[in-house]
Amino acid sequence: MYPTNLVVLSSQKLKECTNNFNLSNLIGLTQFGRLFRGNFQGQRVLVKILDDEKLKHISSKYNDEHFIIKEEMKFWTNPNLKGCPNLTTFIGYTCERDIKGIVYDINPLDTLDNVIKKDGMNWVQRIDVIHEVAKLLKFIHEQEKQNMVLNISASHILLDKFNLVRGSVLTSSGFSLLPIAVA
Repeated sequence: MYPTNLVVLSSQKLKECTNNFNLSNLIGLTQFGRLFRGNFQGQRVLVKILDDEKLKHISSKYNDEHFIIKEEMKFWTNPNLKGCPNLTTFIGYTCERDIKGIVYDINPLDTLDNVIKKDGMNWVQRIDVIHEVAKLLKFIHEQEKQNMVLNISASHILLDKFNLVRGSVLTSSGFSLLPIAVA
């Protein structure tokens, strides 16, 4: 069901990737966890650490403490999404008792919200980001297995030189936070 090229990481490896979850690598907070810049095998990555306390409701609803990780894997291994130029790559995950996390091939600069507050974008760049997010949402909604989008906001969109974007997606069977690379 899942591709064999996904990397199963230890919680220790995620700590190493993020310099022990150093606050200088913290990009932002999501509804279900924290986002960190990291380095994995010489590659800059995004590391999402899920907060067990925040996941209790969903975990109990589906009677599965690993529900979110499984949903991420289902979403990211969907062959229909491989044709979308706006999606980044799902590298791997850890699903240990003390840490649940996901690693994406994305090198985020900052959140859209923070960049706008710092006056780091002109209106043309803002419109370009909005346009690319809209194209991605259209692509996701047009899939055979439709995904419902949840909680898209400027604080949930990650930028890298105004070319990489991150949003949130609610899949038909659960919640998935979705890094998006805008071409």
